[in-house]
Amino acid sequence: MSSMIAKKFSAALLLFALVATTAGCLKSPDEKYADYMASGQEYLEKGDYGAALIEFKNAARTKSTEAEPFYQIALCNDRRGQTQEAIVAVQQAVKLDPNHVEANLLLARYMVQMGGSDILPQAEELINGVLADERNNSEALFVLAATRARLGSAEDAENLLQEALRNTPEHLQSSMALARLKLNEGKPKEAEDILKKAVDSASSKSEAKIALGQFYLGQNRDADAQKEFEQILDADAKFGPALLGLGMLHLKKGEKDEAEAAYKRASALPGELYMPLYGQVLMLNGKEAEGIAEFERLVKEHPKDRALRTRLVTAYVQTDHLAEAEKLLDEVIAETPNDADARLQRAEVYRRTNRLPKAQEDLAAALEYRPNSHQAHFLLAKVYGELGDSRLQRQELDEALRINPEYLLARLELAQALLRGATATPQSAIDLLNEAPDSQRNTAPVVAARIWAHIALKQYTDARKELDKVTPDVRATNPEFLLQEGMLQSLAGSYAAARPYLEKSLEANPRDLRALNALAGTYAAENKQAVAIATVRDHAAKYPGDAQMQISLANWYIRAKYVDEAEKAYEAAVKAGDPSGDATVMLSRIYVERKELDRADKLLTKALETSPGNANLLLMRASVRDGLGKPDAAIDDYRMVVERNPENYVALNNLAYLLAARKSDLEEALKYAQQAKEIAPTVVQPGQPGVAEIDDTLGWVFYLRGVYASAVVHLRASAEANPKNPIVQY
Repeated sequence: MSSMIAKKFSAALLLFALVATTAGCLKSPDEKYADYMASGQEYLEKGDYGAALIEFKNAARTKSTEAEPFYQIALCNDRRGQTQEAIVAVQQAVKLDPNHVEANLLLARYMVQMGGSDILPQAEELINGVLADERNNSEALFVLAATRARLGSAEDAENLLQEALRNTPEHLQSSMALARLKLNEGKPKEAEDILKKAVDSASSKSEAKIALGQFYLGQNRDADAQKEFEQILDADAKFGPALLGLGMLHLKKGEKDEAEAAYKRASALPGELYMPLYGQVLMLNGKEAEGIAEFERLVKEHPKDRALRTRLVTAYVQTDHLAEAEKLLDEVIAETPNDADARLQRAEVYRRTNRLPKAQEDLAAALEYRPNSHQAHFLLAKVYGELGDSRLQRQELDEALRINPEYLLARLELAQALLRGATATPQSAIDLLNEAPDSQRNTAPVVAARIWAHIALKQYTDARKELDKVTPDVRATNPEFLLQEGMLQSLAGSYAAARPYLEKSLEANPRDLRALNALAGTYAAENKQAVAIATVRDHAAKYPGDAQMQISLANWYIRAKYVDEAEKAYEAAVKAGDPSGDATVMLSRIYVERKELDRADKLLTKALETSPGNANLLLMRASVRDGLGKPDAAIDDYRMVVERNPENYVALNNLAYLLAARKSDLEEALKYAQQAKEIAPTVVQPGQPGVAEIDDTLGWVFYLRGVYASAVVHLRASAEANPKNPIVQY
């Protein structure tokens, strides 16, 4: 009997579930749309932008011709800091409803903030379309004022802001913008009065007082700022912006404990923007273990929150807890293979641990799931850079910028790539930097990159002009500008004058080898080699675990022909961890000079166990094995390099030469030698084969094939380019 009751009960439950499901399915598209929009709005008001985004996307799928969900998607992305996604969504909203006032104004804002001067007239056209119907729209007047300010008409901007405030005295953004204009005019008292009036007029006193407190912070009136923030918190102890302002004030004053307390209170507030703040300030204050523990707690509580997971992975990577980062990402990808963010993050872990083929696999997968990922192309560029393929590195950086012209990291990295190596084109770097959006063109990183390009072109006067445009307070504190000042002084022969700038730059960024080497270089230029070496040695002693620091010291010893000391420094670098392989290669060269080829071979083989795809290690081992009379083993190493990077002309040339020596592989040898000549730069780094050496290989291959006329052409070209090389002349 009980069994029969149980069966009936189960059947009833099943029937209920079917009815409930059917009822849901019976909802009309309009009802579903309304539910999604209402739910999204509820999440948006709570500050849960991720959940709101899901609801608005469902609404957009339900009624794809409605503009409103796309506008709300744009708002969510905007508040999450995902600007590109916000722009795409708001453009779709305007396309669906050209008369959507809020969408037009949001799109105009983006055009003003991020567009070039050629875009501003289009923004003004959008705003004027709104003002034609709603002349008293203070938001439209505010955006139009921003447009006029960008066009250089401060007077027009001020008049428009005043009009906006006459229409809507409580429009806080207009008050803030007008105050900024007064500050730019050197009228801080008028700016303060405007913000005080905004507090009196505001419907939300707290938000207006935040603006006033931030003004006081910027004016170094810390006591006044603290008073505003604390008054807000007295009325509402959970007002997030006031807690953030108070935390920022404590950080500015060096009061770390008080800052942590404020951010901890803020992190307990609802909303995804507040949750990570406590962990962030712990990391900022150097409490790495506590910061990581906080992020781990948050990820455990919110396992589906990708933003929190990203912060935890970033914390792991920044603190060299790469194994923990990899374990976390392995678990995520095993569960969700199409998680492009996790793929990108794991690729970076693989890159940092020199597992470049694995990094490429993850990046290829990420691009399959997210074809227009500028981050994936940027990381691919880093991989190609480490593989020594500058052409593909630049190509990927160019693609990242094509997808997202606002991606400053890619622009700066590409500018640096254009300054490096035998194929450097500094003028192209300057052109690239000048093509940056107006909002980026005069920022410190872009100005600094432009100065480096002028220095590379030996345009020292232009570099000086650029540097002199930087405000004195920034020049006196920014490590990059301090380094450039020191470099320019040094290039002018003022070595003593250069040193204080270089020392201050190194003090601010103690692991910057450019500053260290430039400082030592001022002594070397005065023939004080011992002082130069002592400068590097004493600084490197503070960082025994920094491989690059030890390599720099070893290189200074090599210049001074202190080989034994260099050997010890390279050994220290290898012990510290040598992912680039530079220290291992240099140490093996010392062994080769001593005729200790077996020792060099063992060293390189051991390094390749942990870095199997490292081209520099493979090239060096191939050379050593050739010297040991093991041409087949050398050929295998060269083939591995060419398989990973078909444009490594050094490997192609050397492989061709060894294949030719076999005499049974002349066709293959000719193919590789011709490929090498096609891609070899006309100017090469010291010790690298150039076109002349490749001509020698080609001539040798043609000679062995019996094509003597072609052999003579290449051998003669090689001999003319290398008149002092006895081997080529022979």
